[in-house]
Amino acid sequence: MVYYRCSIVKEIIMANDIFVLVTPDFANAGVAKDIQGVVLPSKKTLGRDKDFLKIQVDEAQQYWQEDGNSGDIPTDVLYRYLSQMNMSAYRAGWVLPVDEARELVKKSGGL
Repeated sequence: MVYYRCSIVKEIIMANDIFVLVTPDFANAGVAKDIQGVVLPSKKTLGRDKDFLKIQVDEAQQYWQEDGNSGDIPTDVLYRYLSQMNMSAYRAGWVLPVDEARELVKKSGGL
């Protein structure tokens, strides 16, 4: 288990932030038990749930275009979408600065 405390809600999403899908420890707010996957700013998905995350990234892109927008969905909009779609007892989506995400991945033993 990875016990890593972080702030879950991030008001300003920076260009190099990473979306991290974790198994949360709801007994301890802001603590992750392990990492299920990540979405990089390039929209590449990694980790054991990378296929699940890829489906959600594609879905967000589709909704972006259906709303009359063109081009790729902006990273901050994508990460907010993913965060909202991944709130449950089994998974939570966090947006972390790259250094914090790297530390979390190290503590979890990698992807």
